[in-house]
Amino acid sequence: MLFFGKKEPKRIEFGENKIPVTIKVRKGSRGVRISIRADDASVVVTHSRFATEGFIMKFLESKKDWIEEKVAKLQNINPILRIKHSKSEIKKYSAESLGFVKSRLEYFNQHYNLEYKKVFIKNQKTKWGSCSSSKNLNFNYKMILLPPHLQDYLVVHELCHLKEFNHSKAFWDLVGEKISDYKILSKKLRVGDF
Repeated sequence: MLFFGKKEPKRIEFGENKIPVTIKVRKGSRGVRISIRADDASVVVTHSRFATEGFIMKFLESKKDWIEEKVAKLQNINPILRIKHSKSEIKKYSAESLGFVKSRLEYFNQHYNLEYKKVFIKNQKTKWGSCSSSKNLNFNYKMILLPPHLQDYLVVHELCHLKEFNHSKAFWDLVGEKISDYKILSKKLRVGDF
């Protein structure tokens, strides 16, 4: 059976874990493509109008392990990271995050006295923050939606990477100077348990 002519996407559940899959025709597509949405860990299959249902199901089955692995990873990401916002919301939260981060960096750096260059607020799908080798600090705009103790943990975590560009014992000892319960907070941040 061809999916040709269907305007509405077909929705199915795939595998033992009943992963939601949306199947839709994409104009100009030359094959079958699988993508996984970060916001809800659902699968989207796009295909040419000539692909048969049988071919698409075989293709999905051949990628089953990859799909399940990627979906499981996304499901273990903090739910706040999976939220989608409008452009105006992103702009608003980014401005709030930048002001907050600069203020807390100034506060915590009175203790650490580390040199950094620029602070960037980004729209990242799976990361809360990062520190570049050129000493720029990057933070996810969604950090402003976190409770204050987790926001502070994030700021200190990235600040300490300026001195220890790794996750060694020395790095965690440095974080522990200002955030004594960093192990608990790190886990809470990862799984969204707050």
